Amino acid sequence: MVTLRFYQEGTCSGQIRLSKTKWTSPPVELQLTRSAQAEFVICDCTIEPGIRFRKQYLYWTLPRFQASEHCDRWTMLVSIAQWQLFLAREFVIDQPLPWQPAQEELTPERVQQGLGGLFQQISTPAAPPKARGKSPGWPEGQARTRRERQKVVKKTKKKTKAA
Repeated sequence: MVTLRFYQEGTCSGQIRLSKTKWTSPPVELQLTRSAQAEFVICDCTIEPGIRFRKQYLYWTLPRFQASEHCDRWTMLVSIAQWQLFLAREFVIDQPLPWQPAQEELTPERVQQGLGGLFQQISTPAAPPKARGKSPGWPEGQARTRRERQKVVKKTKKKTKAA
């Protein structure tokens, strides 16, 4: 038999703003203590801001792909970018805009804002581009032809059957 346990949840900092009722169903064979039951509840404070950050700042939902494999690949790239921001926190110097207060613990948005300075320090492993001169253009004596145009397919009206 599975018992449903209801918890009143507030914010992770302990201040109750909007309380939501959540339920969990631990495995039947486990008899959990009160503290273990509290850990079983998923805290919205860590999940929802991460999803919001992916959507607003990393443009997770912006592209419209045709194939599901492309969507999966884009999701993995966004996840990697989010991890890179998390790992770069200790290397980025806080550069607040004039209306922003300074932060000791940098948020992912603030880390993303300061990545330009980090990239400037790291530099790039690529060689600078080489000047190639003037392009040769179209070969002399070769006739230019326009691409073959395809006919426009128009939708015809349906013929009604005469009764």
